[in-house]
Amino acid sequence: VGVFACLDEDCIVPRATDRSFTEKLCGLWKGRTLLLEPGRFTGPSAAGTFTLRHYAGPVEYTTDGWLEKNKDPVNE
Repeated sequence: VGVFACLDEDCIVPRATDRSFTEKLCGLWKGRTLLLEPGRFTGPSAAGTFTLRHYAGPVEYTTDGWLEKNKDPVNE
């Protein structure tokens, strides 16, 4: 399951939050790959962060607002 597939799936779950999405994503990938890991930052939004290892190095993502933004309709 990729990041976007997991995001699409969580958008249809009524009580899903950005934090629950991040926890689910990290839980699905835990121990399977070194490409995705929980965020390394601390603070109020730290639970909504994860790190992807790209070809250029690790990139930290914050998932604040991802579920809401993904629910926006796409024009055909």
